[in-house]
Amino acid sequence: MGPSANLDPDSASPSLFEPIHGSAPDIAGRDVANPVGLLWFGSLILRRLGDLVAAADLVTALDAAVCNPAPRMADLGGSLGTRAAAEAIAAALPSALLICRTSERSATVTYDKPLPTLRGEERVWFEGAREGRAIYQHCADCGQDVFYPRALCPNCWSEKLEERIASGLGTVYSFTVQRRPGTPAFADQVPYALVLVDLDEGVRVLADITDCAAEDIRVGMPVRMWFDDVTDEMTLPRFRPASREEI
Repeated sequence: MGPSANLDPDSASPSLFEPIHGSAPDIAGRDVANPVGLLWFGSLILRRLGDLVAAADLVTALDAAVCNPAPRMADLGGSLGTRAAAEAIAAALPSALLICRTSERSATVTYDKPLPTLRGEERVWFEGAREGRAIYQHCADCGQDVFYPRALCPNCWSEKLEERIASGLGTVYSFTVQRRPGTPAFADQVPYALVLVDLDEGVRVLADITDCAAEDIRVGMPVRMWFDDVTDEMTLPRFRPASREEI
């Protein structure tokens, strides 16, 4: 199941998920799209990541905001528009689920950029980075190399995944240059680049690249991962150009 298209906002049931729920973007500008489908799918992702409490909280908020005591969305016969529905859902969420929340940081380290929120399987990757290790997995049943770390092999669904450590050496598969900051926190860094890197071990990793002008980045360029201790608790894997001796 995936997002539906808002085919006809003037019809009785403008979204394809009727009569259960719609999840279409409000492409017609009529404020009748129903965000329940996308958020419900988000709860499934949270469950897959192992955060059962967050998944249950999200479903409870959806139920309280747009379903009870009766369907309240415009495409279900109610009067609640898209923006009002989103605001109602956000208000019903526990504060711990809000993405933009404050956290304590070391007084000796100043880092004013957004940090990853660790939930479920991605915690393994960042815990490894904290120790200076680039972790990937190898499936003992089918031989597939796997990244990011997870509970099941995405190729054969086996649980027999062995943890391995990559050298950190690889080549740029693709890249994009940000000339406008994704958030105001990165305004002092533009232009900056994000790179998709094929590590020598066969897995592909996304990170930013440092010590290299944006105009000098090339597909196929050799790079090496390094680990940036941005706070006392968080280390971010990054890439820089590899020296001739490292290749």
